[in-house]
Amino acid sequence: MEILIQEDFYVSGSARFGNDDTKAVHAWFEANKGKWITVDVSSLQENSYKTIDGVWVNDNNVQAVRDDARIGKGRCSGCGKVHTIGESKCSEWKEGTIEGVTPSSCHGATIKPFTESNVYFIEHPNGLPRVKPLPKTKENERFTNNEFKCGSFSLEQLGGLNRFRLKNARQTFIFLWDSKNQTYWTGDFSKVYTPRTSLCRGHNRISASSFKEEELKAYLDTQTIN
Repeated sequence: MEILIQEDFYVSGSARFGNDDTKAVHAWFEANKGKWITVDVSSLQENSYKTIDGVWVNDNNVQAVRDDARIGKGRCSGCGKVHTIGESKCSEWKEGTIEGVTPSSCHGATIKPFTESNVYFIEHPNGLPRVKPLPKTKENERFTNNEFKCGSFSLEQLGGLNRFRLKNARQTFIFLWDSKNQTYWTGDFSKVYTPRTSLCRGHNRISASSFKEEELKAYLDTQTIN
C-alpha cells in the first residue's frame, strides 16, 4: 500500500518557530512531497497512514492511494485491531490470560468495516480533479479571496487546490468538492472526510432560508478542472 504525498502539504505548527519534532515533520514532508510512500499496513486507519518511516500522514496531505490494504478489512471499535470483513466481533478480549497481563478492554466490541462511505480514498483512490485557484487577497497571501458570497457565508480555498472552507460568524465547513457526484466530502485537517449531498440537511446544517446551495454548487462546478 502506498500514498502519494500532496505537493501543497499542510502541517500544523510553524516550521520556522516550532519545536524540533515539528521541524522534523515539516522537513519530512518537504523531502517527500509529490512522492509515493509505503504505508505500514499493521496500523490501518480510516483517515490517516503510518509510513514505514514512522510518520503519520492525514488524508488532507494525500493526493492518491494505490493498493489500498483497507479494502475488505475492518477495525475493532474497542482495541483498534484490524480484522477481515466477515468477523462481526473482536476476539482480542479473550486473550490476556497470561499472569500479570490485563485482558484488552474491547470485550467483543463491534468491527467497523472500511468502506466507500467512511474512507475517502476507497471511494476516490486517485483523488478528486484539481480545481482552479481563486485570486489571493493582498492582506493574506496564504488564503484566497472570499470572492464568492453565498448568503452570510464566504468561500476560501485552503492549501490543496481541491479543499475549500465555507464560513460565516457562526459555522465553518471544510470540504472537497466532487463535481461528478455533486457531493461535498466534509471534514477538517485531522478528521475523516464524510460525504454529504447537501449542507442544508443532516447534522450541523445550514439554514436553507439564508443559503442558496444551488448557487454554491454551480460556482464550484465552474472551478473544477476536468
